[in-house]
Amino acid sequence: MSGPELPAGPSRIVVDNLRFAVRQAASLTDDATLTAASAALGDADAAAPDPALPAVSARTTRDLVVADADTASALGHPDEGVAVLASPRLGLWFEITSCDLLPAPGEGPTSVGCGILVHHLGRSDVGETVTVEVSVAHTSGRHVVFDCVARTDGRVVGVGTHHRVLLGR
Repeated sequence: MSGPELPAGPSRIVVDNLRFAVRQAASLTDDATLTAASAALGDADAAAPDPALPAVSARTTRDLVVADADTASALGHPDEGVAVLASPRLGLWFEITSCDLLPAPGEGPTSVGCGILVHHLGRSDVGETVTVEVSVAHTSGRHVVFDCVARTDGRVVGVGTHHRVLLGR
């Protein structure tokens, strides 16, 4: 079975998301196999970053409280008893927290998400606070890749990689 043939721009986005997800996994686990895989993937080609992009390693955090509307059952899970933070909502929280490092709407170029990889690793119940931390892993031209981590009570409940691109107005 072969996958879709993607034009150069979209295929670069897919490869970059995977490259940085493997690097993030290697750094979180200290696994020698992942470290070797990360090295084998090489460095991403980098163009000079757009001046509107944050510097590599810039960070931000956001605390979000799980509400009933954020649960798996509220977002369509077939078991209405699954009243825990939903994976799609965690992905959205990675996106909105990443945007805190980009130009505010109306103050420069806008950005759109063009790739996200979310690993939901633990539960967060209604009423619990989830601290989302994102850091800039890579910039190139109009593209920025973020490493994302979510914690509840100090335990990791999710990790991910998020890729955004600046758009002109």
